[in-house]
Amino acid sequence: MTVSLPTSIADYFSLSNGDAGVGVEDCFTDDALVADEHQQHRGTAAIQSWLDHTRAQYDFQTVPLRVFADGDRTVVHARVTGNFPGGEVELAFAFVLQAAKIRRLDIQ
Repeated sequence: MTVSLPTSIADYFSLSNGDAGVGVEDCFTDDALVADEHQQHRGTAAIQSWLDHTRAQYDFQTVPLRVFADGDRTVVHARVTGNFPGGEVELAFAFVLQAAKIRRLDIQ
C-alpha cells in the first residue's frame, strides 16, 4: 500500500531508511526539533547526528501505513522493523511543517 505524503515527510522516511540521495536539509528547517526516546534534537546538525546514531544502533526500515491531519500536525503511523527487541513496532510520527519543511517531529 502506498501512502500519499507531503514531499518533506516522504523525503524524511527515505532519509530515515538510508537513502543517501536525501539530506537532512532537504527535509527539515534549520531550527527544527525532533523528539524521540525522551530526548530532543534541535537543528539540522543535531538531527543528522541522531539519525546516524539511530541507524547504526538499530539498522531499521520504516514503512508508512496511514496518514491523517490533527490540527497543525500531520500524523503518520508506520511499521518499523529492525534489530531491536521485538523486531517490529508501529510508531506514530507527528510532523509540524513550516514552508513545506519539517519544523517539528515527535515520535511515539
